[in-house]
Amino acid sequence: MCQSCKDREASLTDLDRSIMNLQVMVEHLRNVYREQAETAHSAYPQYKGHWDGWRLAKVLKTVYTKAGMAFVCGCYTIAKIDKGSDNGPIVVAYSQRNRCDTQLNYDDVIFLE
Repeated sequence: MCQSCKDREASLTDLDRSIMNLQVMVEHLRNVYREQAETAHSAYPQYKGHWDGWRLAKVLKTVYTKAGMAFVCGCYTIAKIDKGSDNGPIVVAYSQRNRCDTQLNYDDVIFLE
């Protein structure tokens, strides 16, 4: 390792290392959820790349739809912000339980990235 790399490594604080570890974990979870969605819909070519650009999010309340329970409070998923309506933006999140995209209120989701 060159001296400048050693100096840079030495300048990292424990907080810096923790943040870097969290970023790696968030990226890993996002990729896992995206791969699960893509695998579930692999028979349908129109879904290829559908979830590209979606971010890891945490759902803050239990959500029921006509298809049943879509999200349990505190669960993680992939989601994106959509244009919404007069009431403000909405979030489209992928429900692992129902295997479909589901619209949620913006205030019911926290994006982790």
